[in-house]
Amino acid sequence: MLTDGHGVDVVVETAGGATLDSSIQSCGYGARVGVIGVLDGLHATLSVFQLIMHQVTLRGIYMESRVELQRLVQAVEAAQLRPWIDRVFEFQAANEAYKYLASGQHMGKVVIRRSG
Repeated sequence: MLTDGHGVDVVVETAGGATLDSSIQSCGYGARVGVIGVLDGLHATLSVFQLIMHQVTLRGIYMESRVELQRLVQAVEAAQLRPWIDRVFEFQAANEAYKYLASGQHMGKVVIRRSG
């Protein structure tokens, strides 16, 4: 396990829906989950028990302006946050990359690298 069984401290949840519970399950004690997207849907089933037992804070994040986005980018840069890359595909294998993404087997980002 990536966290040696301790769980993560912060989750930026971009999909919402069905993936929200998995994000909460990955949390360690006192972790924070920021929900910033709903790509997987507007409704989710989640473990309230996990929230309580691990003292997880769940917060929705809504951006209304360019200034808010700039502040988020500055915070990400200051904290030196980097996305977790699951797999990288060459541009010629873009169809395979999309199939892999659609399968839901990935944990993190799926990258398509451009040629040249």
